[in-house]
Amino acid sequence: MTYTADQILAQQRPDGSWGYFHTLSVPVKGKPLTTEQALRRLRELGYTAQDEPIQRAIAYMEYHLPKPVPTIFYEKTHDPKIFTDLMLAAWLKLFVPDHPGAARVARQWAAAVEAAFENGARDQAAYLREFQAQFGKLPNPRAAILTDFVSFYHIALLPGMLTPATESAMLDYVLSNPRGIHYIYREPLNRPPGDSPSKIKRYKEAIALLERYALYPLAPS
Repeated sequence: MTYTADQILAQQRPDGSWGYFHTLSVPVKGKPLTTEQALRRLRELGYTAQDEPIQRAIAYMEYHLPKPVPTIFYEKTHDPKIFTDLMLAAWLKLFVPDHPGAARVARQWAAAVEAAFENGARDQAAYLREFQAQFGKLPNPRAAILTDFVSFYHIALLPGMLTPATESAMLDYVLSNPRGIHYIYREPLNRPPGDSPSKIKRYKEAIALLERYALYPLAPS
């Protein structure tokens, strides 16, 4: 279901959210919008951090980001605090690229990604060692979003945070990933998306995330 801006803004709550935070998928008719679905659509419609509804949403995310325990997400497989911080920081950075709270979380993930590509090729053992150093624990092996970093959240969070060598290696890894970018596009990005309008839309959304990296134009296509 595609919402207009007026329909989305009419559902924004006094605290700046749209209720439940997590779920990026396309809204389903009859089900309430999630905060992520609302923010995703408003970005598509050109809303920025200069707009009052987005400012309210930013204030909501800023309030929840530094909490010592998660207040907007809980899930058994993914560590709720690590995943909550990742989600909030990614959205804050999309609207406020130099947001200090987002930068704090981004530095943790950047360190893990730097370790993963320290020797050029993707090294899962090195990644997990640095993950533990940064977050104080290893991710649940079944928590795919934390055991890897090719998701909407990581790609949104890391522009400007990596050394050139690591950024180049990561872009190569992302573009050739057979699973695409989790939550956005589930096929390799180094292949044309075909003729499906919905697939083309998702492909363009994934590429738009990658275009925020300085080295993206140099990455293999």
